[in-house]
Amino acid sequence: MDAALVIHGKIAEKQFIADEPIPDVEGLAELIVYPKNGLGKEAAGISIFDLFGKAEHPRSAEDIDAQLRRQREEWGER
Repeated sequence: MDAALVIHGKIAEKQFIADEPIPDVEGLAELIVYPKNGLGKEAAGISIFDLFGKAEHPRSAEDIDAQLRRQREEWGER
């Protein structure tokens, strides 16, 4: 893909729904979202640091270390 294509649509339930047919092109693409009509204004003043500790099930450092250890063991000699 050499030129940018603009496809208008909306986001609902974490899915992008196009308002128009998707062009007949294939290959790698990048989705960049620009909120319109006030969408997302409530998040404008939120810092990423405001989200720390908000996980539904917080995990301990020991739990994360154990998971990483198991994953590294699965890698073997790759």
